[in-house]
Amino acid sequence: MSSYVISKNTKGIALIAVLAVLVVLAIIASVFTINMSVESKMGNVQIAKLQADLIADSALEHAMCVIREDAIEQPAWDDKTEKMFTTFSPEIKNPKNNINIDGIIKNGKSNECRWIYVKNTQDKIIGRYAVLIEDEASKININVARALNSKMQNEGIGTFEIMLTDGKDAGLPVSLSFAKRILKYRYGRDLTPGQAKVDDNLTASSYASDQIDNDADGIIDEPDEGIDEPEEYDPINPKWDDRSFSSIKEACIEVPKQGQLSLLASRYLSKFGTINSKSGNMFYDEVNKTQSKKININVASKRQISSLLRRANEDNRFESKSKNMRTLVGNIIDYRDENSVLSTMGSEYGVEAVCFNEVMANDGSYTLRFDRNDDYWEGRNRVYRMGWFYEQPDKYNTEGFGWKIEHLGAKHKLVMKDDYYLTNGVKTSFKYYTTIKLSSSPTKKPQGFNKFKSLMNKNGGWPVDIWKNAWLMLGSKDGYRLKYASYPIIGNTGNELKIACDENDNSFSYEYLEYYLYLANVSNKMNSVRINNLYRANNGGLTVVFPEMKDNFYFPVFSDENLRRPPKNLYYKVYVGENNLGGNILDSRYNTSYILLPGDHKLSANKTPWKGFNEMTDLDGDPTRYSETKMMEITSKDLEGSTLRLPDNQTKVWLLRTPYQDGEPIRAKNGWINVNIATCKQTGYVGGIGKTSDLKAYQNKNVAVSAYLMSPVIVEMINISDHPVSLKYWRIVINTGSYADQVGLIDEATLYSKWRQGLYDDPNPTIQPGGYFYITNN
Repeated sequence: MSSYVISKNTKGIALIAVLAVLVVLAIIASVFTINMSVESKMGNVQIAKLQADLIADSALEHAMCVIREDAIEQPAWDDKTEKMFTTFSPEIKNPKNNINIDGIIKNGKSNECRWIYVKNTQDKIIGRYAVLIEDEASKININVARALNSKMQNEGIGTFEIMLTDGKDAGLPVSLSFAKRILKYRYGRDLTPGQAKVDDNLTASSYASDQIDNDADGIIDEPDEGIDEPEEYDPINPKWDDRSFSSIKEACIEVPKQGQLSLLASRYLSKFGTINSKSGNMFYDEVNKTQSKKININVASKRQISSLLRRANEDNRFESKSKNMRTLVGNIIDYRDENSVLSTMGSEYGVEAVCFNEVMANDGSYTLRFDRNDDYWEGRNRVYRMGWFYEQPDKYNTEGFGWKIEHLGAKHKLVMKDDYYLTNGVKTSFKYYTTIKLSSSPTKKPQGFNKFKSLMNKNGGWPVDIWKNAWLMLGSKDGYRLKYASYPIIGNTGNELKIACDENDNSFSYEYLEYYLYLANVSNKMNSVRINNLYRANNGGLTVVFPEMKDNFYFPVFSDENLRRPPKNLYYKVYVGENNLGGNILDSRYNTSYILLPGDHKLSANKTPWKGFNEMTDLDGDPTRYSETKMMEITSKDLEGSTLRLPDNQTKVWLLRTPYQDGEPIRAKNGWINVNIATCKQTGYVGGIGKTSDLKAYQNKNVAVSAYLMSPVIVEMINISDHPVSLKYWRIVINTGSYADQVGLIDEATLYSKWRQGLYDDPNPTIQPGGYFYITNN
């Protein structure tokens, strides 16, 4: 009989094996449990995603349903009362149920739609959706809009005339630099539509010989007309290195200089911009169930137009008689041609007409303020005023911008004839006079002085008597302040002043002039003088409150250097604009009112109203003679034949502008227009301060605000047909894009006749074949 001994080690191994099996089983159970949990959650996520997709599809179908319903019930127009808007609009009674989808706050409000809740069969909420319907067709297409200002909207006819942005109020809410980068991206490396210097759309040959200014640059049939024009860019089929945006998001990424637009900026761009607003030359024909080409009624045949009208009449009946339908066809054909032959459709005749669809007004007129005289204004926005350069202030520690006396003439006896001289509006007589020549340049030249000096020298120096009734002010130091001795100027030549003076014991002594010049030359004392013509620059313009005061101005022929300039020597009509607004001149610390120096005559603000003016101004352009020109006015009779009316049933209204040289065109010289203006005898302080009250003087002042420089010829038309065209009863209609109105009816026109050898008013104005017709700016 055998016997076995079981050791303690053998018993331990068995226990470990059992525990190992249990651990493995536990791990397997845990993994299984986790997998089941994950699968369960994934299932729930998939169910939730499916439910969300279905809810989103419901929202889309809901929106499409109300849009289709609107198209059936009212296809002609849309308004905010229709279901497509009211179905998803915010709830007034329950504002907590409203939501802002696009993240944009408009007019202080952010919520533009509301939540719509989705319930299951047990009437429990399982989801919700909100819908914002936006009209992409009303947005600006960044693939076609191009204009950056109103002048870029006059370069032809096409979608490129749509305002991309002007950086202010019109177009997309982006900066001008951002808009320019949009155009650079579209035009590629050569920065031009299509291939640079290539006629991509094959229009150059026709544009160069059609006698039409196709690009509206003022030149007809120039050699490059039709090359690199905006219409050569095609976003659907870009040429050469041109590109188009595939989405607004692409523009948000590609256009910024660095990185991409912020979320809010991207939302704003998406709110107003799109790539989807377009209209092709095809349409879906509901009858034939196919895509069909649109018909251009400018070139379509009679049969094509007749077929088109019949189809339109079947869809939405507007004419019950076939005879009238045939007449409509004839009218369309006759309206577009000018062959003087009545077109027929069947037995019906059309009505022959000559129609100019739109005539672009190439108006070279512009406006500049009289007081743009200082260094702040640069380039062609600055007006060079003689009085500004000769009245620059001195400072105590320097002679500043003052002028030096170079020569003092002898004292002569003054023979007073019928002439008189004014000192601050007071008629004054003098016994003696002398002459003074000033330095050719001030001690310190203001910015732009060299240009002013060049203009003045080219025009022969000072206009004769431009300084008459002004003051020559001699500066000197008195302790820690400056003081001035003032002498009346009674005339001048092109480079010499005529100064009134009296005996040594009087205010305007000749001896003091000698002593002043002696100290300057021998003792190196101050020699700094100014000419004060009493023109004061204020926020509202140049203000003058004394009679017969004069100044001289140089206006550039065009104020915007970034645009094409007209020829330098064109003719312009000049009008001086007056200020008649409310408020007081001295209400602002930037406004000034004094006689010679600040503090000479204290005035309260309510004694210096802007309201009120002298209707007369001396604008004959000759400082040596006196004349009066009345401010322009418009009466109700002037508006007869138009739809315009004067406000508040008035019969007459001041136009607040006065014609220079009786409204006759004056010719620019080397790109500049020289204008001399003067106040009249009854302006401001007539008889002097004290004789006329301050309030009355300021109610009878002159304020030169703006110069309106009008180019007389704004429209030129050529009769390129082979028969005369009568202008009798043509209507003149203005159209700014946002406003249109008839302003006149042609009854007669001034004609130059060769056989009459002069001008005459033609009662039946007619443009002969090859003849010209001009609409002028009055």
